[in-house]
Parts: sequence; structure tokens; C-alpha cells
Amino acid sequence: MMFKKLKKTDVFFWVVFVAIIATSFIFRITLPSQDLFVGNEIRFSDVDAYYHLICADYTYKNWPDVQTFNPQFDWPTGQKVNQRPLNGWLIATIAKFGGSTVDKVGVYWPAVLGILVLIPCLLLAWVLWNKWAALMGVACLAVIPGEFYGRMALGVSDQHALEVFLMCWFVLFYVLSMKKHWVWAFGSGAFLSLYIVNWAGAPILILIVLIYLVIQSIINQFKGVDNKSLSVVTLIPLVIGMVAFILLRPDEIMYVLFYGGAAAAPIIVAIISKYTSKLKPYWYPLILFTVVGLIFVGLWFGFNQAVKYAIYELQGLTGTIGASESSLGRTISEVQPILWPYGEFTLDIIAGNFGFILLFGLLGLVALGCNLKKPETTFVFTWSIILILITLMQRRYAYYSAVPFGLLTGYFFWWAMNKIGWRNYSKKDKKKGLKGQYFSHVIAAIGSILLISACLIPNGYLTTREARNHPYQVTQAWSEALKYLRENTVKDVGVISWWDYGYWILRDGKCPVPCHPGGGSTDKVAKFFSAFTTEEANKIADELDSKYVVIDYQMASQKFYAIPMLAGKGKLTEQEFNDCLLIRLYASESGIEGYKEVFESSTKYEGEAQVKIYEKYTVLPEPCNCGK
Repeated sequence: MMFKKLKKTDVFFWVVFVAIIATSFIFRITLPSQDLFVGNEIRFSDVDAYYHLICADYTYKNWPDVQTFNPQFDWPTGQKVNQRPLNGWLIATIAKFGGSTVDKVGVYWPAVLGILVLIPCLLLAWVLWNKWAALMGVACLAVIPGEFYGRMALGVSDQHALEVFLMCWFVLFYVLSMKKHWVWAFGSGAFLSLYIVNWAGAPILILIVLIYLVIQSIINQFKGVDNKSLSVVTLIPLVIGMVAFILLRPDEIMYVLFYGGAAAAPIIVAIISKYTSKLKPYWYPLILFTVVGLIFVGLWFGFNQAVKYAIYELQGLTGTIGASESSLGRTISEVQPILWPYGEFTLDIIAGNFGFILLFGLLGLVALGCNLKKPETTFVFTWSIILILITLMQRRYAYYSAVPFGLLTGYFFWWAMNKIGWRNYSKKDKKKGLKGQYFSHVIAAIGSILLISACLIPNGYLTTREARNHPYQVTQAWSEALKYLRENTVKDVGVISWWDYGYWILRDGKCPVPCHPGGGSTDKVAKFFSAFTTEEANKIADELDSKYVVIDYQMASQKFYAIPMLAGKGKLTEQEFNDCLLIRLYASESGIEGYKEVFESSTKYEGEAQVKIYEKYTVLPEPCNCGK
């Protein structure tokens, strides 16, 4: 198996794995580096990366502290930040003690994690199935495009790369605790605790574990297998995760209740299993679901607001964020269903995220589902199914489901090759001697080439294109605008722009912002830009204590639809569109009354500067000549 001494025949395996690592390095670091390093400037390729850099900046200067409140977010009231600080804290810590800077560490951080995640994935598939299935699986992951690549490449310094990295290590150790020895559960607990302090959406992984716990305990009960071992290997990581969260955020009661309840689940399972062991097997699930239902009812009446908030948070993590027409979530592409974005069916997005790995991964899932003989196999099957389901709900989770799709493609590859005679020969083939073996090898070789080519070549092509495409990167026009804000504006005065650009303005422009990709007063800013009169806009600007306005050509074109939507105005007529403050500003030569243009970028879009900055000024009333 995987821990035997390396043989000469295994050299090919490790050479190919090193080549896969090198390929991942080229895709994630070499290719995009040509666009991210512009002179002495590092232009990160993701908007949310700037949020984590802001948090890392604070820790770098005040190590080991983390910032929990930033007065320049949601200006002028300020906002809680960094509730799950691990990603920014690690960037700052590595930079501080590695003699580097936050920017230099931050830009490489997600790409390095994207390369290193192939290690736990290789080991996981190897432990579960076979080293050749593992090798094919990580080869698929190295070239898979879409969300998985887009969140684990150079300059995408969000927490998602760390999420996937920690999740894969957790799954590996959890599987080892079931397959090898329960002591491995402490490793799964360590990675689960890190996962919990990295992302507020960690309950999704906890729910997967709990669903598996229930399913496997029912299977065990019908087989007459004791649930003690299952409860122990599940209890250990859940308790470690709960303790880690309580130490970090004891004030977040809803999450404390959730993690505490999750840690109690294995104990409840073990107790009910023990006292129903002499009954008919069907009594166990009936009693278990009854107890769970009674606990939920008790929580509903005892902690009603916390339970409602938990349901709301879960809906935000897995469903469409916001049901109203003016909901911010309705304008965010990554939280749209992968097959029905904005209510229209399409296969383009899911195909662009997986390619043929989607087909072969599903075939691998079916093959795995037909062979659920061991607890660890059932867990991986459950984990895969749920990740696929939440990807259908929100396209962003393709960066999660890519892992099981890639590994299951490797499993299908190994399963199919065995079926057509790659390793095992029938007695009939053996009687035929070399001729039968040769025929089996030829069929297997052709099948391998076709399968590998279908999985790797198209996806490699798509990933190569994505490596040079950075739609969320600071452009040259915005770089000039941010420099102007940094050097020529009054400090501690708000800058109004669309929420997409809030983190850029705050970090690189050194100015406070009323709204940003994390929220803030987005509705008020939408009402400001869609105001039909300057007086209406001025009231909002004064309320937001803001003096400067930054707009770009995208706000006046493809992004404009979201502004009246979030302002609650619906679809505008042509006249209303032209009357909006944003359009009047962008179309003006040097500003409008009350807002003078102080900057325009050197790069143009259809004859107009791509980015413009305006300064709000007070219009004095004309002197009265009454009586003269």
C-alpha cells in the first residue's frame, strides 16, 4: 500500500506527480505573474483580496493582535471586521517573521496553497482506492478551470484557498481515523478548528459530518455494528473545533450553540444506539429523529432569535442571498445557481468550471455509490453529494465540488481500467498467454489515452486562458485614480463609489468608504447615484459624511442595472436614466453644479475618461437685491 518502501517501478509515479506539481505551478504562478507585477506595483487579481490585506496590514503592525473594528468601513459609523481572522493573520505572520511584506506574501499565498492542496488530495485518494486513481485525480485538479482555479491562483488572496486546503486535510485525517486508527481524529480536529476560525461558513462542513454520522449510524445499526467507534472519531474533531471557536468568539451565541450542539451529536448517537441495540433496527432511526426533533423544538422556543438567525445564515450560505428585488445578493453572480443564473437555464457555467471532468466525475460517483461497503467510502460519497448540491445552489461552491469531481474522475479511471484489463486478467486471458495480455494492454492503453486527453487537454486550454484574464484587477485607470485619492484628498472624509471598489479605495486610496463588497450602506449609495436631483443626492452625501465621488465607465454602463435595483426604483425610463446623478456626472465636461471634476484618468472609453473623481462643494445662494 501507500506506506511501503519505494520501488524502482514506482519512479514513474513520482516523476508524473512532480510534473503535475510543476504544471500547477506554471498555471498558478508563472502565467499570471506577467500581469500582476506592474513596475513596483502589485495589482491583485481579486477584489476581496484587498479586504484580507487590510486585515493583514493591521496584524503586521500590531502582531499578534487582529483588528475587530475598522472605523473606515461603512463610513461614518465604522464596522466589525475580521471575525474569522486566520487567513490575514497567517499572511501577516509569514511576512513579519519572513522578512517580507504583506503584499509580497499575500500575492503568492493562494497560489502556493493551490499547489500544496494536491498533496492531501493525492493521499486521500490513495488511502481510499489506489495510487493510480490518486495520480489521475490530482492531475485533473491541477488543470481544472473556473472557480477552483480562480480562487487558488496568484493574487487571489481571499480566504477560499485556505478553506479548500484545510478542508482536504480534515477529510484525509477523518478518513484515516475510520480506516486506520481513531488517534488520527486528533489531526482532523486540528484542521477542523483552523477551518472554523478561517471562514464563517464552516457550519456547512460540520453539517456534512453530522449528516454522515446519522446515515452511517443507521447503516451500522441495521448491520449490527457498534456505533461507539464512529461516535469517537466524530466526537474528537467536533469538540476540538468547538473549543477553538469558543476561545476565539465566545460572544457569538448562535455559533457557540451550533458548535456545542454538533459536538453533542455523537454522544447522543452513541447513547441511543446502545439502548436500542436489542430492539428491531428500525427503532433506532425512529427514536433518533424523535430526539433530534424534540431538541430542535426546545431550541426554537428557548433560543428563538438565535435559531431564526441560524436558518437565515444557512440560507445565505446555500441559497439565493435575499429574496427582495432590492437585495444586494441578486446582483452578485457568484451566488447565483450554477444552472439557472438570474433565472435563465444554461450549461455554459458548469461546463466552464469542470469540462469533461463533470461527466467522468459523475460516473465515478455512481461507481462509488455501488460500492459503499466501508464507513470511509460512505463519508466520501456523502461529502461529494452535498458539495455538488450546494454548487447547484450557488456557483461559487464549484471551488469545493471540484475536489470530489477531480478525485472521482481518478476513481472512475482506475475502475474503468480494471474493467477492461489494465491490471487483472481473467483465466481465459491467462490461457491465451502473451496474446491475451497484449490485447488487454492495448485496449486499456487506448482507453487511458482517450480518458486522460478528454479530461486534461480542454481544461488545460481553458485554464491557460484564465491565467491571463483578470477582470477584477485594478486597471491602469483605477491605479491613477487611487494615487490621486491617496495624495490629494482631505483625510477622514468619505469617498462615495460603487460597492465593488470600496476595498480598493480604502487600502490603496487611503480613504474611508460608506460601502464595499462586504456590505455597508450600499442602499444609500445606490440612492445617491440614482438621485434625480442634486439636492436629493446632497442629503445622502451629508448623511454619509462624504466629500468625494468616484465613478467609472462600467458604473454608467454594464453595472448600472444594479443601482436602481438596490435603490428600490426598479427599471427606469430613458428620461429617468438620463436624470440620474451618476449619468449626469459621467456625461458632463467638468462636473455639475455642486460637484466639480478634479480628476480623470488618462485611459479612455468611447472618448470619455474611464475613471473620474468629483469633489462636492457648497453652492452659495445668489445675493438678494431686494429693496435696491
